[in-house]
Amino acid sequence: RQSIASNFILESMTLGRRKLIQQMHLAQNQNLTIPAILYHLERDLEISQKIQFLTTKGLKGKSLFAQMKPRIHFSRETFYLKASNIFGGQRGRDLLKTLYLHEELHRRDDKVSWSRLERILLRFTPGA
Repeated sequence: RQSIASNFILESMTLGRRKLIQQMHLAQNQNLTIPAILYHLERDLEISQKIQFLTTKGLKGKSLFAQMKPRIHFSRETFYLKASNIFGGQRGRDLLKTLYLHEELHRRDDKVSWSRLERILLRFTPGA
């Protein structure tokens, strides 16, 4: 049986539609709540935005990740670099804005909310 942590949703988005749908299905089957998923998704998007900002200042490698607060575990650095290339710019800001506009997702945890969240995430998934 596969397991998922709510902080792997953005990572699955960087891998494409099929992976995102698979991860959302696993999350729903494991009774993860939408607010928990949104918390980690928003945090990961903010980290990606910060990485892109620091990259534009000329930082890279160890010096880039030394500036990160909270610290990022080295096993996640490659993912965050990839995510910052995809979601560090306007696409990430648009996704955050869309999630904030759908604030009812934070309060509700039903089939309608799950399908709405999945549609939103698919719209912002590369190659979608």
